[in-house]
Amino acid sequence: MWRIHGVALSDATESGVMSDVAHNLGAATFCAQDDGAVRAMRGDELLAAADFDLLKIDVEGMELPALHGLEALISRCRPRIFIEILEPSRSEFHAWLRDHDYHVTQVFEHPDMTNFLLTPADGRQAVVAGGAAGHAPAPETATPDPFHRSSRHPP
Repeated sequence: MWRIHGVALSDATESGVMSDVAHNLGAATFCAQDDGAVRAMRGDELLAAADFDLLKIDVEGMELPALHGLEALISRCRPRIFIEILEPSRSEFHAWLRDHDYHVTQVFEHPDMTNFLLTPADGRQAVVAGGAAGHAPAPETATPDPFHRSSRHPP
């Protein structure tokens, strides 16, 4: 079930405004401001009771604050992560990958930014059973991965 929360994800609870980008609302960025109309909060606080198999993060320069604010959820669920990284955040992003034991499965290059598909480096993803998250090894035979390109299944 989908639910819209109307908040920005970050590593802290704060208010701010969205930058005004002419002709491209999708490129607007969050700017902290005490009296701002937009509320930002940690994803771990907002999504404490949720479990995820996949996270999609496209937050125009707030990638690392969003990841840091989701650390408990990422540790608990070990989801795949599809994330857009803007060029200025790239070195800090690679440090995050090492620190959180994730590796890059696929890369999609674009001017000024790159999309990455990430998986837990140990091949484990959390399995939620009976309300408790545990870890299971990746199955040896699995359902075809919709993100995997092979010579038998061209894009």
